Amino acid sequence: MRRIFAFLFFVVMMCMLPVQGQSQYPLKKVLIVCEGNGDLKSLSTGSARELAMLFGHFNTATTIKGANKYNSGDLKGFDYIFYFGFFKNNIVPKKFTDDILATTKQIVWINKGFEEF
Repeated sequence: MRRIFAFLFFVVMMCMLPVQGQSQYPLKKVLIVCEGNGDLKSLSTGSARELAMLFGHFNTATTIKGANKYNSGDLKGFDYIFYFGFFKNNIVPKKFTDDILATTKQIVWINKGFEEF
């Protein structure tokens, strides 16, 4: 009888554990654009990677892209867009700002580069 109880307890506990890859929330796609080329030595890329790590705790797929490597229309297909500027004299590429002006999606701008925009 104890073995049956222990077995049933084990089965119930296993059923309560979340299954990896399943979530009650749908997958959200996040684009993080950072100042410059997105080089690993860049301070803005470091900040973008920290934010991406935080999003790893949620049901998200995160893409980090350097602003200089941004192509027109890259905002499409993403649910959330973040921009990380780092230096005050940061010049944001026109194709990125044009897409921001044309989109109805909410943009989160962090740190510098907004003055030129």
